[in-house]
Amino acid sequence: MRDQISGYFNISDWRHEGASFGNKGAGITVRYASDPYYGIKIASLAYRLDKQNGRKDHNAYNLSLLKDNTSYPVYKESSGNAEWYKTKTGLKNQVIVNLGKENKRIKTTLMMPNYKGVTQKKGYPMNLFEEFGFINESGIKNIAQHGPKGTLPKAPENWTPPAEQELKYQKPAHATTTANLNLRKSFSTSSQILTTIPKGTKIVVEATDIGWARTSYNGHVGFVSMDYLNIGAPVGDSEYKKGDVNGDGTIDGFDMMEIKRHYLGIKKLKGEQLQAADTNKDGVVDGFDMMDIKRHYLGIKLIKE
Repeated sequence: MRDQISGYFNISDWRHEGASFGNKGAGITVRYASDPYYGIKIASLAYRLDKQNGRKDHNAYNLSLLKDNTSYPVYKESSGNAEWYKTKTGLKNQVIVNLGKENKRIKTTLMMPNYKGVTQKKGYPMNLFEEFGFINESGIKNIAQHGPKGTLPKAPENWTPPAEQELKYQKPAHATTTANLNLRKSFSTSSQILTTIPKGTKIVVEATDIGWARTSYNGHVGFVSMDYLNIGAPVGDSEYKKGDVNGDGTIDGFDMMEIKRHYLGIKKLKGEQLQAADTNKDGVVDGFDMMDIKRHYLGIKLIKE
């Protein structure tokens, strides 16, 4: 459930319309098709809980309105250029909590979690009382003056920061890039690009559960997005798949061409490619194997392992 909800707060997710629960004009409810009154219901529950707790949050903070259709860098400090993320462009009526100004930047709460200083797309615990962002004040309007200047969210009694979650890596596996892919220093699109791995490159990756994989390429070690990887068998296991001669994960006409070039003597197949090409297991790679592949991708008779 947390990963589903976190998608609405993910700046790069198509569902993101702002960090509030909101209504049909802004916030989660814009894209939340299951319930057009979702934001109002959540706000009502939050109000009732706060009321029973002595109204500690009600009218406690200053609120500011971002300029419409504008993307703002959210910096890690009140000075310097290190960023958590940039707010999504093209949105309207975006409200932030204003926790005071430092060096002409507004201090505010973060809308996305981070792991070891890097913004994350998936569900992670947020440290609302110790981790903040800073946004340049240009074009931002104050719309609600409630709390005293510099008021910060107060941590509950006996509160401790959320436990840091260690990344878990899967067993190294063979993979092929499906597009020109940036190798980054860390697992974030705002992280430094070390180099670009060309489309169709075969690499070994260690996948994670946050959509990034660790790998090395041309002397660089970093992270790549798993959205542009075709991940195959773990290292040490056979990558051989009958019919998939070129190893791209798909059995199609390109595999037929590999077989044709083989028996014409243009480019001989070896090793696991040769095994994959011998679809009928008669020990010979020829036109009969090509016909097996053709029948497979036409849906007439599928090749089975």
